[in-house]
Amino acid sequence: MRNGVTMIGETLSNRYLIEEQLGRGGMGTVYRATDIALNQKVAIKVLPFEFSHSAETEKRFQREFLALVNLSHPNIVSVFEYGQTGSIIFFVMEYLVGNDLRRYMKTKPKRNSDFITLITYFVQVCQALAYMHSKGIIHRDLKPHNIFIQKNGELKVMDFGLAKILDSSVNLTQEGAILGTATYMSPEQARGKNIDFRSDIYSLGAIIYHCLCGVPPFSGRNPMDILNKHLTDVPQTPTYFNPFISQKLTAVLQKAMAKGPENRYQSAEEFSLDLQKSRRAYEKPASTASIKQKPTLIQRLLGFLSGN
Repeated sequence: MRNGVTMIGETLSNRYLIEEQLGRGGMGTVYRATDIALNQKVAIKVLPFEFSHSAETEKRFQREFLALVNLSHPNIVSVFEYGQTGSIIFFVMEYLVGNDLRRYMKTKPKRNSDFITLITYFVQVCQALAYMHSKGIIHRDLKPHNIFIQKNGELKVMDFGLAKILDSSVNLTQEGAILGTATYMSPEQARGKNIDFRSDIYSLGAIIYHCLCGVPPFSGRNPMDILNKHLTDVPQTPTYFNPFISQKLTAVLQKAMAKGPENRYQSAEEFSLDLQKSRRAYEKPASTASIKQKPTLIQRLLGFLSGN
């Protein structure tokens, strides 16, 4: 929407024909469009009209593009161009087909194959985090909405609207400001303090907990209530909600969500390695030697006649 009017049918920069609204958030509206020059589908994120005259919001929007344009990784969404048509400020991204992680949170995993699939997705998120962290970028708003799974099984981390670029000389976040999503926010981020890469690790741990348990680590009457619980409370043991979660995977979650950053995984690579180790338990076939077959009726009769 632009000042209450739909953008469907408009052409930006004489090149991008807007066709459908895909989603809307606080930092922008995303549309499907056709790149007329290349005859291919793209996604376009447009700065909300009500923010287009805010210098600070426009800088955040630019920073999201700058954070992404310098990243090239199979598990991070790609961006192509930043532009402006009249009062419309936008950038162009790759168009993805699939669903975000919320689709996989409707039912708790039970079968080994369920766990293998989900852990494989989480390992891909770790790979994306490891890469962006190596480039000096902290996501700061990891949540299921921002993790997109394509039909081919390849995952993409999206929405860098709150990303922090460590080597940037411009700081748009005031000390004490709380940015992010309360449900998955690290304790240090909830305090409004300076954070490092380990904040993202906590957030991913909270997302995995929610996926496996069917409930988030903490819930409350309002976001502030949830933030306080991140600061002081310990999440219920995952197996309380899902008995199919292994001890190894439980330990991985507990370490990822440690209150103190120094007690968590110190890198996304380390987190990924332990996730992969936990996946192996679900990849092992059940031992047939340990399964005691019930005797058939004929076998019972033969045993009775033979005196056994």
